[in-house]
Amino acid sequence: MALRFRRSVGLGGGVRLNVGKTGVGASAGARGARYSVHSSGRRTTSVGVPGTGVGYTTSRGGGRARTASAPPTPATKPGMFAPGYEKAFHKGLTAFLAGRNDAALTHFKEASAKDTGDKIAADDLFSGLLSAMAGDNAGAIPYWSGSCQARSPSPTK
Repeated sequence: MALRFRRSVGLGGGVRLNVGKTGVGASAGARGARYSVHSSGRRTTSVGVPGTGVGYTTSRGGGRARTASAPPTPATKPGMFAPGYEKAFHKGLTAFLAGRNDAALTHFKEASAKDTGDKIAADDLFSGLLSAMAGDNAGAIPYWSGSCQARSPSPTK
């Protein structure tokens, strides 16, 4: 029997921080559709019909063997009238998925600065993660503390 460990913390706005025996990850989405990124490099997309047990999951990356493939891009680009923080977040996510962490960090920080009403926590979460990955732990703390503050009631399930 193998030892298992997993802990998931809801950060609000559909974002979760997942900690397990093999690493740390983050996931975002709503009930029935999620996108997850793990510290091993694994990226998982899950879509399903809530309450039925019917769904579809795809995973890319992770493990030791890696194949060269085009990085996934976010499905839809924010519209013309979308708020500035949403557009900056999309640019950050696109850069992150392409492996350009410096550019992604710049866009996530921009999204965080433009999100004056603290509508989403994901921009702060990614800013903190990428700051820590770049070795700026002191710079990551304000973003992480901002992402941990409740913006809306967390779901109970």
